[in-house]
Amino acid sequence: MDSTETMGTRPAGRLLAEFSIPAIGGLLVSSLYNVVDRVFIGQGTGVNGMAAVTAAWPIMIGSLAIGVLFQTGARTLASVTIGTGDRDKAEEYLSRAVGAAFILAALTSGVIWIASEPVLRVFGATGAIMTEAKAYTGWILLGAPGQAAGMAAGSSLAAGGRPKASFMVQLAGTLVNAILAPIFIFALGLGVGGAGLAVAISWTLSLVLTLGYTLQKKSVLRIRLRYLLPDARIYASMTRVGMPLFLFQLLTCATFVVANMAVRPYGGELGLAVVGIIVTVAQFLGFPLFGIITGAQPLWGYNYGAGKWRRIGRISALTFAWTLAFAALSEVAMVAAPAFFVRLFSGDASLAGLGARSLRIFTCAFILIPLELGPVSYFQSTGRAMPAATAMTLRCFSFIAGMIVLPPIFGFDGVLWAGPLSDTLTGLVGVLYGRRMFIEVRKNTAFEAELLH
Repeated sequence: MDSTETMGTRPAGRLLAEFSIPAIGGLLVSSLYNVVDRVFIGQGTGVNGMAAVTAAWPIMIGSLAIGVLFQTGARTLASVTIGTGDRDKAEEYLSRAVGAAFILAALTSGVIWIASEPVLRVFGATGAIMTEAKAYTGWILLGAPGQAAGMAAGSSLAAGGRPKASFMVQLAGTLVNAILAPIFIFALGLGVGGAGLAVAISWTLSLVLTLGYTLQKKSVLRIRLRYLLPDARIYASMTRVGMPLFLFQLLTCATFVVANMAVRPYGGELGLAVVGIIVTVAQFLGFPLFGIITGAQPLWGYNYGAGKWRRIGRISALTFAWTLAFAALSEVAMVAAPAFFVRLFSGDASLAGLGARSLRIFTCAFILIPLELGPVSYFQSTGRAMPAATAMTLRCFSFIAGMIVLPPIFGFDGVLWAGPLSDTLTGLVGVLYGRRMFIEVRKNTAFEAELLH
């Protein structure tokens, strides 16, 4: 029995843990790119350096969107296809995704690099921080094609039942970044630009290691050279599935732009630095939720393709219970001890004081996220993109609307309260999709039981 077949036979709880734990570790390790950068930048360059990275952050999120598009589309289609027994088709999906991600990311990075100064000005970079923001952005754009292609290639490890290998690749990249960042920032005096260079090198290394794993003889799914060239029909299928998360990333980029613009009149560069810190902390503590969902996605896809509805129901129940538990723990940590997290980035008293209060407000409805995350990920993992697109679009638009409407009334706090507003609205929508998911699973489980008898 190979590693893909175990997705339809091994006990659901054990299997979800085997897939989720490396995914959680991988996401936490991946997020350390941002945490490490901001810690070293905050300690080495102060508030201006933090503000410069925050201004450049929308560009980084935008480049990430390309990798997410092809990673999600390839992983979902490959998982469902493996469930039907067509392994060669799964390898074609994965290989086409790698080639497309690299090419599109390279073209996009070139365009953004040419217009980087006016773009960064819109994103909140002023004369005082523009030079550092441009230096950081330049290296990020150079490494973006490797990042996107690496994310797409990593889908072959997840869909092929090798989550541990995926984790090791991400760990290696993060460790290299953690080693190089302080050397470039402090020893070589490269400042914020040094942090960007360390990230670019790490992304490139991750791509090389991922391709090395997929080319091993024991690899269940390989990246095939003959499939790297474009194929419009394959891309149409992948983008249809991956588009919701792609749009979500772009809308997330838009929310950062709006947030940066909303913060400047009320908080200046200090407010911009605070926004960067609280978003980084919230993302880091939220990654256990997303790791569990990431672990569940290939399991949902495989068993949906194989028509094993009882297993789908069991996996869904465990996924909701585990994500809710982690959300509660993260909520307690961020509300009860926000100052601890903020002080990791800077010892500046004004930054620490405003950051702690801001983190507590921004994450006060964090526990509602599992209500949306599980159901929409289920539908996306089984090849149905519309629920995910609807929920993700609502999340971003409600966030943007809150940041436009609330700051004129509540000042800087208005930007922060946009987070709980968005979490609440999308949680309510998630309840509706959760009901639809429950009805579908219950109906098909009953039908499956009739067939077995």
